[in-house]
Amino acid sequence: MIVRQTAINTLKEFFTVQVAISPEHKLIDTGLYHYIRHPSYTGIIIYMIGLSVSLSNWISILLLLIPVFGVIMYRIGIEEEALINAFGKQYEDYRNRTGKLLPKFW
Repeated sequence: MIVRQTAINTLKEFFTVQVAISPEHKLIDTGLYHYIRHPSYTGIIIYMIGLSVSLSNWISILLLLIPVFGVIMYRIGIEEEALINAFGKQYEDYRNRTGKLLPKFW
């Protein structure tokens, strides 16, 4: 949850539960966002992996991780569309140099 909270703290007033771009919105590319476009979701996935493993049951991994991952990927699609509409080429350039959920290593 530290990864998720760090991402939320970096966004400050631009963090919302609903996908929303405010008129004052700016593209954040500092902190974890310098490497990953969606570190908050990475944090959730790490948390869910830990929870699944702690239950010591392979079925829990399937029942917890797969649906959460599917919802996150759906949400990322919605967010990225909104960000492309709001920031255009600036966001496309950012998307090309960062990883979606994990940093690009090359």
